[in-house]
Amino acid sequence: MTHSTFTLASRMIFAQRLDIEGPQTHPDLVLRPWLTDEMVVVAAATHPLARLRRVDLQQLRGACWALREPGSGTREAVDRWLHEHLGPVEVGFEFGSTEAIKRLIAAGAAISCMSRYAVSSALVDGTLVELRTGLPAAHRRLAIVLHPDKSLGRGTEDFLRHCTSVVEPKGGTRPRSANKAKPTPR
Repeated sequence: MTHSTFTLASRMIFAQRLDIEGPQTHPDLVLRPWLTDEMVVVAAATHPLARLRRVDLQQLRGACWALREPGSGTREAVDRWLHEHLGPVEVGFEFGSTEAIKRLIAAGAAISCMSRYAVSSALVDGTLVELRTGLPAAHRRLAIVLHPDKSLGRGTEDFLRHCTSVVEPKGGTRPRSANKAKPTPR
């Protein structure tokens, strides 16, 4: 029997064996809205599509894509968005690691749709570029999921406090470090 990441994670959180972020609808778990994540279409700066003023739908459909593995929350969000706006695409590579996808994309082997948070430093240093597609923005809402009866340790509480210390600027949320805000002293 095969289970999605969502199903397995829900069971493990409910059994108090796992703490994660992501979508969740189990009625006995606490869901804390966290932040809005923007998904962006990226390529290597040297990729032929990166040189275009605007990449059209046919070019996007014909490109080789590298995506997260089936069953991951990221893959589910990307698949919904891609199918809604492009229909089927050629998925040439599937990885369980965002870092592996970033490296493959940076080598020019494919394009991808990834979390802006995951690729922010690569966009800043020019390793990756955001393709100008003209497609509507892709967003997903992330949440922190907890068991209501689980006692959290100080490290977990500190981590959650850090995670939730984001600001909500126009157009989405960003960690303070991405906004270049100074950390608040403890």
